[in-house]
Amino acid sequence: MTKAKPLPMAERAFQANELLRNLNPQFRASQLALLLAVYKQEGQIMRDLAIEIGLTMSGLSRCFDNLSGTGRTDKKGYPMDLLRAERGRDDRVLLIYLTGRGRQLIEAYLSILEG
Repeated sequence: MTKAKPLPMAERAFQANELLRNLNPQFRASQLALLLAVYKQEGQIMRDLAIEIGLTMSGLSRCFDNLSGTGRTDKKGYPMDLLRAERGRDDRVLLIYLTGRGRQLIEAYLSILEG
């Protein structure tokens, strides 16, 4: 029996996911969801992001830590450094932004998906 040729979209999705796996083999769907949500609208507060992507605050906090300069490292041992936080007018509020590296990653990911 011969294998069916993958659909172009499925192949692009596989390539896009490989981009993330090459950065870190343990890259999770929740991390991608957070990056895409911040890409869509930078400067959101953590609570709004948690609601948008369906995570608890502690889950979002872990996800953020893994994607920022303080959390997990990439395959080469460097911090992922894809997100950063800035204090809002109220010091209790953190606003979340992509770093330059995070923006490049998401734009490359979306470019692969769009073909």
